[in-house]
Amino acid sequence: MTCKKSLGTMLSLIATVIILLAFGGFTVLADETEKPEPTIVASGYCGSTSEGNGENISWELDSNGLLTVSGTGRMKEFTVSNSPWKDDNRIREAVISNGITNIGTFAFYGCTSLVSVEIPDSVVTLGQGSFEGCVSLDSIVIPDSVTSIGISAFQGCTGLTSITIPGSVTGIGTSAFEDCTGLTSITIPDSATSIGPRVFKECTGLTSFTIPDSVTSIGSGAFQGCTGLSSITIPDSVTSIGSGAFQGCTGLSSITIPDSVTSIGGMAFGNCINITSLIIDVDPNSFNDGLNSIFPDSITANVYVPVKYGSAYAQLFSEFSNINLIDSDGTIIINRNINKLKGYSLSLDGSIGVNFRMHLSSKALEKPENSYMRFTVNGNVQKVYVKDAEFKDGQYYFRCNATAKEMADEITAQFYYDNDTPAEMNIKYSVREYAGYIINHPDEYSRETIILVEAMLNYGASSQVYFNHNTDNLANSILDDGQQHASYSGTPTFTDKGDISPAKVSLVLNSTLTLKLYLKNEDVADITSFQYGSKTLTTTVSGDYTIISIEGLKAAQFNRVLNIRCYTNGSTSYKSIGYSPANYAYIVINSNNGGVITNELKSVVYALYQFSRAALEYNASQSGQTDPTGT
Repeated sequence: MTCKKSLGTMLSLIATVIILLAFGGFTVLADETEKPEPTIVASGYCGSTSEGNGENISWELDSNGLLTVSGTGRMKEFTVSNSPWKDDNRIREAVISNGITNIGTFAFYGCTSLVSVEIPDSVVTLGQGSFEGCVSLDSIVIPDSVTSIGISAFQGCTGLTSITIPGSVTGIGTSAFEDCTGLTSITIPDSATSIGPRVFKECTGLTSFTIPDSVTSIGSGAFQGCTGLSSITIPDSVTSIGSGAFQGCTGLSSITIPDSVTSIGGMAFGNCINITSLIIDVDPNSFNDGLNSIFPDSITANVYVPVKYGSAYAQLFSEFSNINLIDSDGTIIINRNINKLKGYSLSLDGSIGVNFRMHLSSKALEKPENSYMRFTVNGNVQKVYVKDAEFKDGQYYFRCNATAKEMADEITAQFYYDNDTPAEMNIKYSVREYAGYIINHPDEYSRETIILVEAMLNYGASSQVYFNHNTDNLANSILDDGQQHASYSGTPTFTDKGDISPAKVSLVLNSTLTLKLYLKNEDVADITSFQYGSKTLTTTVSGDYTIISIEGLKAAQFNRVLNIRCYTNGSTSYKSIGYSPANYAYIVINSNNGGVITNELKSVVYALYQFSRAALEYNASQSGQTDPTGT
């Protein structure tokens, strides 16, 4: 159970705000006190009627959005229509007590505001659709007691960024994590023997995945549409790959298929058009219908095959016009060879940067760990290696990040084969230059895209003024006078939740945001670890404060309440910290001018807030959501 501590008087803000400069960004520190006691707003029973009248398990929802489920035994198996919490957007946190053995089918279906859930070690099964559509759920710990994850259990949980499936799990239902677009990493235990149909379908944010050696089959559509997934190594234990298993994985650049595979379904790698490295050890007789039905014949790739199968694969790949076929001795069987810039794109994910889209020659791909794009912005150098570049649509995307104040600065890009061998190209561009293209082509871009780009440029100009950087060349100078203002009205609100309130907070601005919380040492004396999502946060001690940092936050997360779990040594119970970066904007904007609080500071903070609002609306338009608030 979550350890709740008594909360004090009504929230009050201390007006003292300290501004610190760090790494080209700024830091805001503020003191605050605790929030009032919550009240119970709803309650009931949710036990299984097969174990009595259902009163073996009760529940209470308080005014802070905490749902507490208490009792023992089985929870009721609900339908979509009779779950007591279905579509209840008041629920932000759920705590299930020890002794409850299952999460009922469709229990939390459509709880779009649910951010965190504590599941005890007594739970054995997660029912069908139990968390389906919980779009704000950003982390969950599945205990080692769980043996079964039901059909569509987490389908559509777009806020989940990582998941670890414990070794106790023996069954994962069809579509269990389908449409979890925020997932970037997944850990499957060595006990798993198969990856079922559509389990990770449309997990478009998935960037890494390890298939354990225990897996023997990959089901139909298992990873279909997992586009940001760049490489896959299939272990020697796998004998079959289902139809469409990796179809539409346009980010796949590297694939290894072992000789243990005897069956590959049609379109298994259909539309994986960005493959550049393909290692196939499979007996070519396994491809009765040819390779065109499995791989797209438009790929531009180096294909590696065993010496003994060289001639057979030469025949199978004869219709592929853009591949180099190489045997395991290094002999080139088919040689069709090409380094040029294909275009640019602007980062529209809530951070700031330009993507340089490249088609790379075989020389550039020979040693992807050594070759790289070298970017210079404002005298600072960034290197992006080929092995780390995003690959899609047959091309490599090299991203150059910039701070807000550098949007109008020139970016110089040079490709290097290694530290001593530059390629012939030398490219110059800027964030503002591409932003201008978007604004001048409104017929090609959505309203949300235009608003986001305008807000980004206004944020950049405000930062230039605040930091006195390149002020003769403001980022928003390409906008009309009527566009050089915030795209939204209103101001941020102050939100607070959790058991522990920070004494001071700070915000560092770069291409992404860093949130720092300053906790009084006496308030966290018994805390041994701080966790955000699946990550354990590092801490530093400075005088009377313990400092924890969350890095890499994008503008779209600016209004989100970030939930941090605070554990004591050896305990599964925890205290919580809930804090929103938008609180800084609230503090600065509502403070009186004087000292470090200036109109320039208020302007850049307000512009950041508006940029975050625009990023939320843009993201919502891309995902089909209708509520852009992110709360």
